Amino acid sequence: METKVLYHNGCNDGFSAAYCAWTVLGDTAEYIGVSYGEEPPTINDGDRVYVVDFSYSRQVMLAMAKIASEIVVLDHHKTAQEALLGLSFANFNMNKSGAVLAWEYWHPDEPVPTLIQYVQDRDLWKKELTISDEVYVTLRSFKMDFQVWDALAKLSYDDFLFIARTIGTPILQKRQQDVEAIATTYTWTEIGGYKVPTVHTSKPTYTSDIGNYLCKLLPEAPFSAIASDDEDGNTRWGLRSIGNFDVSEIAKQYGGGGHRNAAGFAQAKA
Repeated sequence: METKVLYHNGCNDGFSAAYCAWTVLGDTAEYIGVSYGEEPPTINDGDRVYVVDFSYSRQVMLAMAKIASEIVVLDHHKTAQEALLGLSFANFNMNKSGAVLAWEYWHPDEPVPTLIQYVQDRDLWKKELTISDEVYVTLRSFKMDFQVWDALAKLSYDDFLFIARTIGTPILQKRQQDVEAIATTYTWTEIGGYKVPTVHTSKPTYTSDIGNYLCKLLPEAPFSAIASDDEDGNTRWGLRSIGNFDVSEIAKQYGGGGHRNAAGFAQAKA
């Protein structure tokens, strides 16, 4: 019997949720980054499984539950909540990020670290905390390593912000220049029955920034779509909107999901 933590791969919130698990489980668990549109990892009889900031279809999750000795889902994506409605092992809170849900699960009586608060602030696109964007780009500049995250989580509030300002300010300035330059390459494409501005980029970590920039630049568009190719040649689409247009409904048409203003789906290479 093994303990497996499945987390949203390549995502600050997903990795931070896995980090929260690591602070308790340590090296007794296997941590597996997973992505939408990919086959789930093998679950063996008796495994204990945690799925954080992510979930599979109802059919897949029920199949896992039959094999695993224990399964827990901690997620906050709208489409996933709808798919897993009524399952006792599926825990959702749309007002919190995956990382905060994970921290509160493994550390129910401890305050949420500054690091995790900032991850949530960006992931929910609230950006209410001071220098939220600088913190985000600082984290993206680091290797996703539990020891690195642990060092950051243990910093004082002032030291954490000092590092973010020092590292993040110049990165953010260059990033904004890149976002605006990439956004100018948009073309109009029909997705889900709507004509929307679309960009193909080699910088997938810029998806939200480019998408939101296009939505502000072209308010007549219901949403924007940002495509990037992964290392296997699959195309990953990020959909972004501002206001009431629910892009998760568009993503569902292509087997994906997400939130009202931020969703995505994957297309296998031809």
